Formats: sequence, structure tokens, C-alpha cells
Amino acid sequence: DNSAQLILYEMATHQRTVLATAGSGYPSWSPDSRSVYFLNGPCSILYRVDMQTRRVRPFATLDGFRLASHGLGWVAVSPDGTVISARDVGTRNVYALDVDLP
Repeated sequence: DNSAQLILYEMATHQRTVLATAGSGYPSWSPDSRSVYFLNGPCSILYRVDMQTRRVRPFATLDGFRLASHGLGWVAVSPDGTVISARDVGTRNVYALDVDLP
């Protein structure tokens, strides 16, 4: 299913590179452009793609974290690198997630 793929399109070469194939929703670039973050299909895991190695790894598990709704359940990275999300049953509040990175 091509709709679930995360694809990088190189403007200069017109080359497409598939970065991920498992439910790649709400992609967002890291502030330093070294990574791309995306949610899996059920919005339960936030993944990070290292753009140098193209390696995909789970970044944060969102089990038990109630997102605003399936259609509004986005998670992104703010300009200072903080992971943010709309939560619960509304979209007026923004929350930061504390993540311990290796």
C-alpha cells in the first residue's frame, strides 16, 4: 500500500527513496534536518528516521496516551527539539513528552 509509505523526494535528481513502509503518518523534520519523525498507523509509536543512515527506530511509545482523535492525533517535534502533541478530547492544549534518549 503506497499510501502508508514515507518517501523522500530529491528535488535536484527527481529520485524517490522509500524511508519507511509501516503506516507513516504525520511526518515532521527535526530542527537540524538530521531526522524525520512519524507515527505508525494506529498512532501508538513515534518513529525516528536517521537521514544519514536511513535507519528507522522507535523513538517513543504512546500506549495509554490519549490523542485528540484518530484524525487529529498528531505528534511533532518543535523547533527546540521538544516532542509535542495534541492530547485527550480537544486540541486546545499542547503537551511536551519527556523522552530519555540513549
